[in-house]
Formats: sequence, C-alpha cells, structure tokens
Amino acid sequence: MRIHRLLSTIMALTGLAWATAAAAASSIFLLDTDELTYATVFEVDQSTGRLTTLGSLPLPTDVTLGLAASDDRLYAVTQSGEVLQITPRPFRVVSIGNIGANAIVGLAFSDGLLYATDEATDQLYVIQLTPVSLTIVGEVRLGSTGGPVLDIDGGDLALDAAGSWYLWTNGTEDAYLLDVTNAVAVQLDPATAGLGAKSGLTFDHQGDGGLVASSWRLDALLTLDPATGATVASVNFWLAWPAAYDAHYGDLASARSASPPRATPTSTPTATSTPPPATPTPSFTGVPLTNRLTASTAVARGRKLYQTYCAYCHEAGSAGFVRQTAPRESIHAIRKAIAEVPQMRFFRGFFTRRELRDLVRCLRSVSRGLGEP
Repeated sequence: MRIHRLLSTIMALTGLAWATAAAAASSIFLLDTDELTYATVFEVDQSTGRLTTLGSLPLPTDVTLGLAASDDRLYAVTQSGEVLQITPRPFRVVSIGNIGANAIVGLAFSDGLLYATDEATDQLYVIQLTPVSLTIVGEVRLGSTGGPVLDIDGGDLALDAAGSWYLWTNGTEDAYLLDVTNAVAVQLDPATAGLGAKSGLTFDHQGDGGLVASSWRLDALLTLDPATGATVASVNFWLAWPAAYDAHYGDLASARSASPPRATPTSTPTATSTPPPATPTPSFTGVPLTNRLTASTAVARGRKLYQTYCAYCHEAGSAGFVRQTAPRESIHAIRKAIAEVPQMRFFRGFFTRRELRDLVRCLRSVSRGLGEP
C-alpha cells in the first residue's frame, strides 16, 4: 500500500512538473480549421505536441488560414478581408480593419507590419495595421524579379532571429528564402523538393530558436533543418493523450521579444516584378466564362473543373442555368454552398483542397481580367 501511494505521489508530482515546464516553455500558437465549421487557436508545447485551447475565431461566416504573432498579440486575416487582432489570454478577437477579399495562406509579423502570401494570386502583400491598408509587393518569383512565378499553395512565412525570411509552399512542397522587398524567392536546397505539405511555419523564438512546421497529413509538429527544409524530428499534436489531434488547415505563429530591422517595401510594384494587367472586358454578365481566362496551369485546371462540374448550372445560356458564379468566390464559399444547397450536396467531400483552389483561381482570373481589385 505504501509503495502504491509513493508511486502515485511520484507520478502526480512528475506530471505536475512536466505540465508546468511545458506551459512555461511554449511560445508557439496553432490555428486549425476545416474551413467550414470551426477555426480554433491553440497554444502548442513543442517538446510534447500538447495543445491548449485558447479560443475560436468567428465561423462558419468566414475562413481564416493565416496567423501571426507580435510580442503580446496574435493577428489573423479572413478571406473576406477582416484583419483580426487576438488577445490570447483572456481570449478576445477584435476586427481592426478590412483589406478586401483575398486568399491569404501565409502570414507573419515584423516591426509593426504583417507580411502575407496569397495562393490565388501568388503575390506577397504587406499589411499596415494603423490604419489598416494593403500594399502589393508583387508576384513571388524564383531567382529574380524576372524569374518564373512560384506557385503559392498553402504554406506559410517565417522570420528568423537574424532577420531572414523563410517561405514554404505546397506547390513544390519545399522551403525558400524570401526577399520581402521584391518578392524574390531562392530555394533553400536545390537538391530537395517534395518534402511534404505543411500548413504552418515559424521559428520558436522564445524556445530553442528552431524552425518548426505543422503538418495536417501527419497531425504533427515537425522540426525542420533550416538549411534544407527537411524534417529532422516530429511529435504528434494531442488534446487528450494518447489520441492524436486530427489537424486540418491553418497556420503556426511564435511571439518574439524583439524584431530585427526591416527593409521598407515599395508601395507600387515595379514593372519587372508585376506582369501587365489583363485587358478588361466590358461586362461580366452574359459573357462566357471560358472566354475570359488566363493561361496559367492552375487556371487551366480550374477551367476544366468548371466546365465539367459547374458550367451546366452556372454558365449563362446553359440548359440548367441557375445563377452566374461570382468571380470572387472563395474556397469557403464553395464549401458552404456544397454543404447547404440541396442540388450541390452530391459534391460533399468530392473536391480536394487543390481542386477548390484551382476553381477559385479560375474565377478570380475573371475578376482580374475585368480590372477589379
């Protein structure tokens, strides 16, 4: 009996000490969402993967895939453009402005500004917080301002202690160094690619300074080699041990005690970093969507999906026409329609996220062709 009590006491004290140390060491935050029914912010213990729920963002009214951290606040941007300021404890969410419809997936904070990547436009943005405004740096390009456009598909941005910017995109499943003044990316290690999809990327600024990423495929927090982007260690997310937490999409962020100096981006993209605007067409209504598409690969894939699954009900003049698809639809809007419109429920779980993203790119290429923001 005494041995049993002694063992129980030792286990309890060990668990208390472990939990206290874990909470003290943690400075990493995870945003996780299924893009339809929930968007939850957690605090993450890097050493164990333990999640502590902080609170939820407003859903199902909008989608938020980007999360950034300053010294004492978190920031998120919704696809409708709301810039959210989040107080972790006690949990509080306040909208401080709106930047307009977007498909932001990567978000990071530095020196009073938010830096963001958009998977519908492949562009890098800078968001000023007071007052809220958005500056387009340009399309993210490889090697130089005249290089090929890098396919931004999910992923994230992260800033290390020395002031170097890192970019992850699931378009190549690889990591890059990013110059935020001109949106030029350089692959970390030319010998790597296909390193697995990541939803978030950050440096553990208040911990060991390591580069970490979140993986929804593995439901895990990964430690990456900052020289190559390759995974060197991993630990599963969990809320109730030993069951792994089923992660979906979202982002990682880590607060830092001080920000390094930054270079000020230009407010107007140069001619070498931004392609010329498409020639506007006079009207959206009644003009076949298939005649107003750009030639990018993602848009071409989206056009094929649109023609196969959407045109019958959404193309003006078709036999089953219901209404024309809005040119600024979001992934969330499409998911919501599939969940709520009886005629569309057949497609529930049918499209992959990449296919939904391609559909959005297809529709937004129409928007850009009309000269809309």
